[in-house]
Amino acid sequence: MSAGGKIPGGMEPEGVLAGAFPEEKLAWAAALGVPAFVRRANALEEAQSTLHDRIRAERSRRLRFLHAAAREIESSRRAGAVLPPGIAAALDEIISDPRFRPGAPAQSALSPRRVAIKAGRLRRRILDFNARWLHYVAAVSLEEVRSLQMGYNRWYPLEREFALRGVRMSFTPIRLLDPEDLIRMHPGLPIIAEEVS
Repeated sequence: MSAGGKIPGGMEPEGVLAGAFPEEKLAWAAALGVPAFVRRANALEEAQSTLHDRIRAERSRRLRFLHAAAREIESSRRAGAVLPPGIAAALDEIISDPRFRPGAPAQSALSPRRVAIKAGRLRRRILDFNARWLHYVAAVSLEEVRSLQMGYNRWYPLEREFALRGVRMSFTPIRLLDPEDLIRMHPGLPIIAEEVS
C-alpha cells in the first residue's frame, strides 16, 4: 500500500470504509466476518507483492555475477578515481544490491586508461545482463495476478455493495498488469556510454 493510502494498481484499502458509512452498516458487515470484497482486495494485493518480491530476488541473484567487476572499480573510486558518468550510474545501482559486499580500499586510484579498460569490460557484462534480464522479465507469468485483477474488477463493487447493504460508491476498474509494466517497474541496468568501451 502506498504512502497515500492507495493500494498499488488503484485498489481501495479497507480503511476507505472508515467514516464513509453509517455505523450500523459497518457493524452489520463486520458481523458477517471479513467481507468478501475485502478478502478479494487483500488476495490481489498479496499476489502482486509476491510477484514483485520474486522478481526482485531473481534480480539480486543475477547481479552477483557483476559484483566482482564492480567491486574493483568501486574500490578505485573510493581511492579517488574519477569515473565516467555512465560507469558511476551503473556502479551505484549494482552496489545498491543488498548482497553486494565492498572490497578493501585500493591503495591508489586506477589511471584513466585502466578505468576505461575496466569500464569497457563492465559495460559488456551489463549489456549481457540486460539482454538476459529483459528476456526473463518478459517471460514471467502474469496469469495468476491478471486472473485476480479481472475478478476484482468484476466482483469487488458488487460484493462491497452487498456487504454494505446497498450503499453504493464509485468504482474505477484497475488496469490489467502486462509485461511492459514489469519491464518498466523492473528495468535493466543503466547502459554505459559507448565511448568508454
